[in-house]
Amino acid sequence: VAALIVPEGMYVVRAAATPASSAPENAEIGVEIDLTPPNVLIVSPVNGAAVPGAFDLVGTVEDAHLARYLSMVYKHGDPANMSPVSSGNAPVNNESLGVVSAGEFDGMIDVRVDAFDAAGNPSRATHTYTVDADPPTIRLTSPVPGTTVSGPVPILGTVYDPHFSHFIVDYSADASAA
Repeated sequence: VAALIVPEGMYVVRAAATPASSAPENAEIGVEIDLTPPNVLIVSPVNGAAVPGAFDLVGTVEDAHLARYLSMVYKHGDPANMSPVSSGNAPVNNESLGVVSAGEFDGMIDVRVDAFDAAGNPSRATHTYTVDADPPTIRLTSPVPGTTVSGPVPILGTVYDPHFSHFIVDYSADASAA
């Protein structure tokens, strides 16, 4: 038995044995050496983002000899208690790697994608997110409900959310008041 270290590529391995009392025996096999792990990339949401209780995980898993990939979610820092999100054995290029249901988690979670090729080369990508399943708190303080006003009217209030991103102020005619 001989072990050789060779670069990636296609090879033919030949062996010959000649016993003292008979004709030689030959054997030949083709083999491909693959030393490159799969490419695994989580594209969206970006690492560190605040996410709702359920969200689509988008990414890339590719390898010429991809065997399988698995995406998993777990409470931040607790990989012993992973929940599966999805798995597959076909390459994915900037597409869904599954819908992460993280509503049971409060706070930080980790999402991990592991991939393996036919040669057993592993690869992993992990992102950390903050689950923000609670809606923002909105309070309008002016104008006071039920009052009649004229002229320019200031609209005052507060919006609170630990992961606040934006707000919209809109108005419409009240059809029930006609």
